[in-house]
Amino acid sequence: MVTFDQLSELVAEHRLEPVGQLIDSSNGALVCTLAGHKVVYKAQSLESPLWDFPEFTLSQREVAASTIDRMLGWNLVPPTVWTESGPVGPGSVQVYVDDARVADVAIFEHNQVPAEWFHIVSGELEGKTVDVAHANDERLLQLALFDVLINNADRKGGHIIRDGHNNMWGIDHGVCFHEEAKLRTILWGWINQPVPAQYATDIRRTIEALPEIEGLSSEETQAILDRGARLLAKGLPEPSRRWPAIPWPVF
Repeated sequence: MVTFDQLSELVAEHRLEPVGQLIDSSNGALVCTLAGHKVVYKAQSLESPLWDFPEFTLSQREVAASTIDRMLGWNLVPPTVWTESGPVGPGSVQVYVDDARVADVAIFEHNQVPAEWFHIVSGELEGKTVDVAHANDERLLQLALFDVLINNADRKGGHIIRDGHNNMWGIDHGVCFHEEAKLRTILWGWINQPVPAQYATDIRRTIEALPEIEGLSSEETQAILDRGARLLAKGLPEPSRRWPAIPWPVF
């Protein structure tokens, strides 16, 4: 996969060439080629307005999520950079994950969740009761911590993918970083557990060095610091009673 530095150079030196559209994207994400490399381009001009997020900031939040991931050193988010000269204007450019598949969140027949998985929620599918669960995986734990830090309001099962080399990635971070608590995720398996020491070190280092982040307000930046301190002090949170805990649809 192209690195962040390589992607930055490619965006500076080459044009994005649209080759398709992600049909399930609510914000008109385009698949483009960039000097022979496939990328996902999310333009500000194609964003659908949301009542609770400032207009034309969702693609900048994609880049901000990548910035926090790089500061942590966790390599959870595909390299993502900003461009001022996309085919339909400014937007985010993210390396496309080839051979992507959902592998860490699954639907099981009722009461058939494997013992080593975390059951999250039950519901009905085609007239039958089913259970949704996620794996007890170290990389998923990192992603759960990351989502708390960035206040991810939309961690669906389909936003957790693995590539052809079985590397795990989190994608779609346009609705993150709000200053109000909006965590909505499928990754609730570690409620009230403390942050493991090696990840606590990364989080502490990151919030202590946090710069002003392009596209985020001062209040949103301060909220990252507050969430980080709370995460280190109290561990992973419980679902809020004021906000839906699980995104819909789950996938």
